[in-house]
Amino acid sequence: MKVKISAGIIIKTARAHMPGQFIVNCAVKSISPTVNVFESVLLARFETNAYSFHEIKNAKNQKADGILSNKTFMLTGKLEGMSRAEAKSLIEKNSKILDVGCGNGELMKYILDNISNNIRGLEISKKNVQACIEKGLTVIEGNAELDLGQFPNKSFNYVILSQTLQAFLNPEKVLYELLRVGKKAIVTIPNFGHWKVRMDLLFKGTMPVTENLPNEWYNTPNLHMCTIKDFVIFCNERELKLTNSISLSGKKVSYITKGNLNFKNLSAELGIFEIEK
Repeated sequence: MKVKISAGIIIKTARAHMPGQFIVNCAVKSISPTVNVFESVLLARFETNAYSFHEIKNAKNQKADGILSNKTFMLTGKLEGMSRAEAKSLIEKNSKILDVGCGNGELMKYILDNISNNIRGLEISKKNVQACIEKGLTVIEGNAELDLGQFPNKSFNYVILSQTLQAFLNPEKVLYELLRVGKKAIVTIPNFGHWKVRMDLLFKGTMPVTENLPNEWYNTPNLHMCTIKDFVIFCNERELKLTNSISLSGKKVSYITKGNLNFKNLSAELGIFEIEK
């Protein structure tokens, strides 16, 4: 791959390093582009603002074709816990929906425009709440672990919780609150059983850093990591009904069944579960 983008920067190669991490090699033909120029070029190439990036290598490389240097960057991003396709397949039209930990409201906005106009969010970050309001969304600032109690029983058809369950002090209590407030809960979890996570632990001996686990051990908000298999066992032991179980790996989406559970526990980056009590 060799693609000239802009500002005298050519992306020569881009290869996956871990799920959601890319090592990108760039050739530079202009004189000292600023960091901001590199950032805008790289993020435009990957068509997302969900990536953070940092330079990991800078090699002087005077060549006849005008290339002044080669730079290498690592881009680390985060997949949306539930894509538009999954939202459309799981959520019935015109349902009443609560998105818990709704972030900057991207999923909420899609649901509002395409599935149901009866959606609201609960979000702890003031910055994200402001971003949601700017999108015309109805969002309450609050801590899901403390503030779900304000909602009456079965006041929503669906309650969505995306890649946040593992960060709560008491995830079991939160899950039961979701199922109290909503007739169904849709929960997305990062899969700690993914094969690349296992490889990091086995060969590097360090806690993995991946797209869906982007923090180091000392600054991660995650308190209760689990695998897809852990979560299925957890629900089965509590007689919680999994009405839909979906695995995501990159852009590949497939169903999780009893027969393929061990394989999905190894191959999937994320698990999406529709749950009823």
